[in-house]
Amino acid sequence: MFVLLQIIYVKELFEQWINLEQQATVFPNPVVNKATLILPTDQAAKISLFSGTGNLLWKQEQQSFENNVITIPMSEYKKGLYLLKIEYSSYTETFKLLKR
Repeated sequence: MFVLLQIIYVKELFEQWINLEQQATVFPNPVVNKATLILPTDQAAKISLFSGTGNLLWKQEQQSFENNVITIPMSEYKKGLYLLKIEYSSYTETFKLLKR
């Protein structure tokens, strides 16, 4: 379950995605320019993007106290299949991303 928390201040809008599940979510898929990854709340993770041939293209480490929404830049990559690997302390998730 995801919750979009919106708080409206007098001059600005604060938005934050909160992931109540134990699994990450990535969207949109297929990707055009960027993908949005929402990690489970309060979990540190190592995030890696690989080409279809297994070459590491991008990586980021996310601490558990940081924002759980990550933007993955995809505009510079060619059309094709990519693998997104998310390593937590006790398990790993892998997503297939299609770049259009």
